[in-house]
Amino acid sequence: NTSYEMRVYFYDRSGSVVEWDDFRPSYAIDPSSTSVNQVENGGPISLVGPAVAVEQVGSPPLTSASAIMTGAQAGDALLVNGSSAASGVLASGITWTRTDTRVDFAGSASQSDYLSALQTVQFRNDSEAPVADARVVNFSVSDGANASVPVGVTVTVTPVNDAPVNTTPISITTAEGT
Repeated sequence: NTSYEMRVYFYDRSGSVVEWDDFRPSYAIDPSSTSVNQVENGGPISLVGPAVAVEQVGSPPLTSASAIMTGAQAGDALLVNGSSAASGVLASGITWTRTDTRVDFAGSASQSDYLSALQTVQFRNDSEAPVADARVVNFSVSDGANASVPVGVTVTVTPVNDAPVNTTPISITTAEGT
């Protein structure tokens, strides 16, 4: 048996490191360490940015990863590269399946391929009356024998007070001079 150490670093928007360290259950991550916001009627937003690093000491291949949303509200969905399809295959050969609240990746691949896979996960809320409550998307990876401690990204949606729109067509005809 070979043992491996795994380190994943998430950088929040302020540049602070959020460390996802080892496979030991004694390590925990505060889900509020990283957060993103979507404004109502905005497009999908990425949850894992380019500053994220997946580091494994010994570099065994990873075999799976997941993103699981808790606290989902009406109109919420997790997407893969903007796709709401139920499944697909990334260029790296990693397969994915998704529901509105979960994305699972599978297949033996390098840590950089799994980093790229995690970066494809996006959040979207398409409700015209979104709930502003926080949702948390927890990310984890596995080498098939050990799973990492999940790292959470807090997602909020900012509602917009939309201007009223008249949807009833009205045609008025009047005589000249009246």
